[in-house]
Amino acid sequence: METFLLSMNNIASQAVRLREEAETSMDHLIALRGVTRRGNNELKAAREDVLADLWGSWWNKPDADTRNLLKEIKLVLNSLKNVENYRRNALVGVVGTLQTLQALGAEMEELRTRVVVPDIIGDKIPIEMHVRSIKAGVDGLKKGDAKAT
Repeated sequence: METFLLSMNNIASQAVRLREEAETSMDHLIALRGVTRRGNNELKAAREDVLADLWGSWWNKPDADTRNLLKEIKLVLNSLKNVENYRRNALVGVVGTLQTLQALGAEMEELRTRVVVPDIIGDKIPIEMHVRSIKAGVDGLKKGDAKAT
C-alpha cells in the first residue's frame, strides 16, 4: 500500500506540473492573441493609407513600389490570420488537456480513497470487495488515459 500511495503521489505531482505548464501555455496563447490583433490592426491601417493614396491619384497607374507594398501587406495579413487560427486551435487543445488533467486528478483521488478504505474500516468488508473497487478505479483511469490520447 505504501508503494501504491507513493506512486499515486508521484503521479499527482506530475499532473500538477502538467496543469501548471498548460496554464502557462494558455497565458502565452492569450498574449499572442493581443500581438496578432495589434499587428492586424496596424497592417489594415497601413493598407488603408496605401489604398487612399492610390485613390487620391487614381488617374496615375500605381508604381511598382506601391503594388509591392500592397502585396506584402496582404501576405503579412494572411500570415497573421494563419497564426490566429493556429493559436485558436492550440488554445482548444490546452483547455481540453486541462479538463482531462482535472478529471484524472479526481479519479486518482477516488482510487486513492478506495485503497485507503480497508485500513480505515478494517475487516468489515471482504478483501475481494476492496480488490473489485480498486480494479474499477484503475479501469476508470485507463479509460481517462485512452480519452486523453
